[in-house]
Amino acid sequence: MAEVRLGVRGSRHEHRLVHRRTGASEPGRCLRAVREATGLSDSMVSKHSHALEDAGYIEIRKGGVGRRPRTWFRMTPLGQTRYSRHVAALQRLLRREPDQDTNSGA
Repeated sequence: MAEVRLGVRGSRHEHRLVHRRTGASEPGRCLRAVREATGLSDSMVSKHSHALEDAGYIEIRKGGVGRRPRTWFRMTPLGQTRYSRHVAALQRLLRREPDQDTNSGA
């Protein structure tokens, strides 16, 4: 499974989803790390993470460390597949020649 840092940085910013492979024993990325990586508030991380969870892209696990509550995020196999396809599509777009996007008949 892959760890995920996620965030929607606002309408003038692009969506950002960065992942890396983790071992099965690792709990995933905590809310604080996601907040710091994206610059989003806790409430915005929560809103967007729940949308990704509803879509089946991430799992959210709540627990605690000592007396402090913690929230962890992990990318699901579906999320990993969709993310990989998205990155591949972006890479294909970047490799295209500029004139391939224009209609010669227009």
